[in-house]
Amino acid sequence: MEELIAKYFELLSIWNRKIRLVSKAASVDEFEREHVQDARRLAPLLADARSLIDIGTGAGLPGMLIKIMLPDLEVVLIDSIRKKVSFCDEAIRSLGLNGIRAVCGRAEDEGVREALGAFDAVVSRATWKLKKYIEISAGYMKCSPSSRIYALKGAKWSEELSEVQNTLETHGLMLDQSIGYALPDSTPRRLLSFRPK
Repeated sequence: MEELIAKYFELLSIWNRKIRLVSKAASVDEFEREHVQDARRLAPLLADARSLIDIGTGAGLPGMLIKIMLPDLEVVLIDSIRKKVSFCDEAIRSLGLNGIRAVCGRAEDEGVREALGAFDAVVSRATWKLKKYIEISAGYMKCSPSSRIYALKGAKWSEELSEVQNTLETHGLMLDQSIGYALPDSTPRRLLSFRPK
């Protein structure tokens, strides 16, 4: 597993020199530590899930890392930017991963949602503000008591959470878990989990 993670970030670093896939502000080591930490927090919560969609995946984060950590999980990565999806396709091939695919499209589009179907778990890493994310992701979640929507958020998580109560009510959802932790550089993070009522 660690070998595949290292290979993924090596490939990401090479591609990122040619086309901007991720922010160049942080070093690759810092970037790797941050994303691996997020994925390690999320993976244990997915033990019973059979399928996951990572919406607004960018360069495949956290979905690619989750797939590496949980090889039996069926994973779909979706992003609206073609070059990022092309990178994900290349990473899937290079790492020899099965049961994972990358899709180019806007997660908000009804046609895309209908084509992809529903999943046990929906995840996104701070791509949208929480209210918008819940509105989009609710359409991808299976109607099952064990289904979950996961949001990886930064320091403003509490402010965002206070704004989503009506949205949660509209979609028949409730907050399931709120897990706080810190990245290696002490940056606070929050993993929020939502489930059907």
